[in-house]
Amino acid sequence: IVGKLDSSAKYLEVKAIENPSQENFIIAGDGYYEAFNFAVDITKRNYLAEKAQDYYNRVLNENSSLFDVKSKLAMTYIASSNPMQGITMLREVLEEDPENQLAIYNLGMLSITSGQYDKAIEHFNLLKELDPDNPEAHFYIGCCLFELGKEKESKSYFQKVMELGIRGDLLEASEDYLKRIN
Repeated sequence: IVGKLDSSAKYLEVKAIENPSQENFIIAGDGYYEAFNFAVDITKRNYLAEKAQDYYNRVLNENSSLFDVKSKLAMTYIASSNPMQGITMLREVLEEDPENQLAIYNLGMLSITSGQYDKAIEHFNLLKELDPDNPEAHFYIGCCLFELGKEKESKSYFQKVMELGIRGDLLEASEDYLKRIN
């Protein structure tokens, strides 16, 4: 999948170079960002992160209030040799836009990655307050509770994901967790 995504990103980059605009730079950055998220090889991942950073920085130099762009840029720094730069950027986003769902989500995911499940629950509860039908918020609260040994409490969150009528990986993972709980 990474090969397809980075080929797509390269095409979006060519389009952005031919027709430079804030919108096209965001699209090119998003293409590289998506490929970066799926890359496993560290060299490839770093290259894709740098390409995303280039386009996102071009955009933010013109308009620093695009908080979703800044949140994505932050995540590329977190995966680099300077992760604190990314965490600082996410905190800056939330200082300026306390309800920025992407920054909240990213901080929740970072908390999970570092095993800080209680902190992750706080982030995902906030996300759920902002968007009560957000399937990721319910799913990750359920996962955190499960990891904390609170399987019975986690059950209602996985059931909510199933009630939301979504398809795909979240639904399948929720079903798997419910089977493990029952």
